[in-house]
Amino acid sequence: MYSSFNIIKLLRFLGIIALAFLLASFIPGLPKDVNLSYFTSIPIASIFAIIIAFQINNAIGRMKKIETNVAIELSRCRRIHHLSKGFFGEPLLLWSKDIRKYVLVYLKVFKKFDFGSYHEANEAFRKISYHVYKLKPSALKSPKEVALYNELLITLREWAMVRQNLSELKKQKVSTYNWIILGAISAVLIGSLLMIRAETIYTTKLSASLSIVAVLFALDMLYELNNLNKRKRRKIARRYTNNISRLE
Repeated sequence: MYSSFNIIKLLRFLGIIALAFLLASFIPGLPKDVNLSYFTSIPIASIFAIIIAFQINNAIGRMKKIETNVAIELSRCRRIHHLSKGFFGEPLLLWSKDIRKYVLVYLKVFKKFDFGSYHEANEAFRKISYHVYKLKPSALKSPKEVALYNELLITLREWAMVRQNLSELKKQKVSTYNWIILGAISAVLIGSLLMIRAETIYTTKLSASLSIVAVLFALDMLYELNNLNKRKRRKIARRYTNNISRLE
């Protein structure tokens, strides 16, 4: 999923564990004369588990769709380039060479911008589509050229649809409102976990600490899956630039 373990993630990992144990160690627990059986975090934990699982599943699905659509786009890009090689004679020869030139220009956009600036490639794509559409039908002299041109139009339409999909998928992140809801439920859950600790029972502190770690890890996992950080964006962009060598 375009992710790797680095020093920043290691520090975040250790920070979550440290925060959980600090909360469980320094925030006062229940006095020993209070019956712990009166307190339970199971209902809140169940609600949190359902919501976080739903959001994580959506985030994983979104990332898989981005990967799939990028692969499809690159295949359509190569196909446009290869189909253009089937045209010969004037004026088709020069027209087809320009198509290949514009395809290369499109891919080279991702040398300057990462996937986070996907919209920067819009103009380069429009040059390809406008150039394909401007060909006059009278320039096609043989059934082979007509068939190639029709296939070119179909492939270009599919490419345009995939680009639209990618533009929409980039926007489909967990909303601010959903983060607020998750944050509120997490705070209530962590508070309830801290309440069930008894000052004189070490195992309740350990149990609360580990439970808080689990809650924070779940939130961190969602954050990681939801965001296309710079490393991920650059890795996707490299797929476009690496595709240049596959055109010939």
